[in-house]
Amino acid sequence: MDFIFYALAGLAVVAFALIYAVHAARSGETGRLPLRWIGLAGATAVTFGYPVRWGRAHWRVGLFWLVLTGLLLVHLATYAVILLNVRDWPLILFAVVTPFEWLLICPALDWGVEKAQGSKRSSSARQH
Repeated sequence: MDFIFYALAGLAVVAFALIYAVHAARSGETGRLPLRWIGLAGATAVTFGYPVRWGRAHWRVGLFWLVLTGLLLVHLATYAVILLNVRDWPLILFAVVTPFEWLLICPALDWGVEKAQGSKRSSSARQH
């Protein structure tokens, strides 16, 4: 199951690199990573790292990872749009937004686990 976590982390790094490459190509700024993109990397690690740790008991549930991946993609896409279009983005805003994201992420992960466990129960009940 650790493989899935590492794969997700790798996908996040690739997504970040692609977003930065698009930004660098558009703006002509190469060789220097703007601080707000580094802030996004740190905020993403905190925003998703804690829910993954809190949900350690559910790491074997595939829907947990599927929901997490979907939320991560939405998170990165939303911030990419914001950071590519807003000139001044104070880093403190990442810290302000993160708890509100947890209010969406944690229930969504719980839903995925409950949905997966419910489908397992109903399929095992049909077998008996």
